[in-house]
Amino acid sequence: MFHLDRRTVSEEAKDILRGLLERKVSSRLGSGPTDASELKRSRYFSVYEFARIAQKAYEAEFRPPTSASPTDVRNFDKEFTSEPAADSVVERGHMSETMKEKTKFEAFTFQGDNKL
Repeated sequence: MFHLDRRTVSEEAKDILRGLLERKVSSRLGSGPTDASELKRSRYFSVYEFARIAQKAYEAEFRPPTSASPTDVRNFDKEFTSEPAADSVVERGHMSETMKEKTKFEAFTFQGDNKL
């Protein structure tokens, strides 16, 4: 069974993930005036020819088995599928003001009690 070890993630991958996960939308990788060109110029994607991607000319290195049914979980690690289902809802009343502020995402469609 494959387990991802943080030491196996390249610096290029870490850089692009940090950029994509930037909380501030205007600072997020790919959200600037050049759009996806920022991603294409990254060290992580430097090994790809985007014209070949558009032509679907690359062959996938790995293809997971197709699902047999909507409840087929064979492509998920047993570590997760063996856990009991638990509700993870956190009541906002039990959160500090700082934590409440961190739950707000600019331009995100769900804004808690505020209806859009």
